[in-house]
Amino acid sequence: MIRSSARIWIICVFILLSCRTRVKSPPQPDQSKTLELVWQTQLVPSPARSYYTIAMNPVLNGNHVVFGTEYHLHGKAAPILFLDTANGNINNTWSDYGYGTTLYYGELTAQIDNYLLLSTQRSIDCIHLPSMSTNWSAPIANNGPHIYPYKNHIYTSYESADGKTATIIRSQAHQKSFELVYSFSGDGSFNHGFDSFGFGQLDNGDDVMVWKNRRWLGGQIPTDIFAYNLTADTLMWRNTDIDINSGIIPLQVENNRVYGLVKYHAFCMDLHSGAMLWYRKITDFVKLSYGVQFFDGDFLIYGDAMLIKGGGNELVSINKSNGTLRYVREDLDPGIEDRFTYFEGKIFFATEDGIAAIDPLLGDDLLKDYNMEGFDEIQSKIVIDPNRRVMYFHDGRYAYCVKIPKLL
Repeated sequence: MIRSSARIWIICVFILLSCRTRVKSPPQPDQSKTLELVWQTQLVPSPARSYYTIAMNPVLNGNHVVFGTEYHLHGKAAPILFLDTANGNINNTWSDYGYGTTLYYGELTAQIDNYLLLSTQRSIDCIHLPSMSTNWSAPIANNGPHIYPYKNHIYTSYESADGKTATIIRSQAHQKSFELVYSFSGDGSFNHGFDSFGFGQLDNGDDVMVWKNRRWLGGQIPTDIFAYNLTADTLMWRNTDIDINSGIIPLQVENNRVYGLVKYHAFCMDLHSGAMLWYRKITDFVKLSYGVQFFDGDFLIYGDAMLIKGGGNELVSINKSNGTLRYVREDLDPGIEDRFTYFEGKIFFATEDGIAAIDPLLGDDLLKDYNMEGFDEIQSKIVIDPNRRVMYFHDGRYAYCVKIPKLL
């Protein structure tokens, strides 16, 4: 119950941060520069202005881009919509949920090759995308509910009824084959919750998984970091140095290092030993606008840098070797609605004012001067088709396909 209450509180904070009014950042965009719309498709009942969806991120597969809605649409309840990538026509729908549905934001969906996985606190559904049909469905009590793909497996966690034990399981995508990965009870006093999974490899090629254990005991909310060797099927280490709470931004593994964000801090650990190599409070470099913490946002390991964007205006670049400051940009648009998309040396993400395309070397927003008044506030990840050079996203009412400007 404690974990469930904490999750509800985090979701409420996320919604409040997303909905409150903020002043748009000057200067005004150049009206002569407009993103070229290829098509748009309504995701909610008519009239569209009367409805709003917290729909899943777009998923690209073959000639279809897949969206979703929580409304009754096209004769089905909360359908998954298969849109033609060329014209946005809805070619098919799916709503054969095995054990109910939810609002599929963030890491509640995952794609593994031709399979789309949808997760709730009760179950996971797997859709075979080419046939647009159910592949399998599985009930999972007290499911994470966040899911994380790695190679051909989907990983999730669940908690015991009393919250004292957290367990990681995985299944292949092409068939339902759940198996135990790791279970942890600790000292029996804290409630435990596993999420923010990241994956990588050791020098010998062994696959490694890292994750956060966001513990609860009264007012104590520390964050443990675990590392597990999936190939050897053994726990590598547990780090208990972080005594503050954390969001669910996934950890990242790169070159024998583990990187992550907790509250106002960025950190780096040794992948082999779990030793903390550096731990930096970002507010020592810059006052984060609106007082936001890193409960939403993302980061990217790029060359020698770690680039961080939270819900405010700031983009912070620090040295990945020691956490010292490289630069701060305080002139970006506020907000970040989902994780980064990295494409052709640029970072794409949705802000409260439109789409940003960031040059990671300098922090310049290459779309800053473009007029984006044709969209409401974008509510999804920016998904890119590299062959057609278009972006897919939604604004809570319509799905869009937009050309990437030629100069980018």
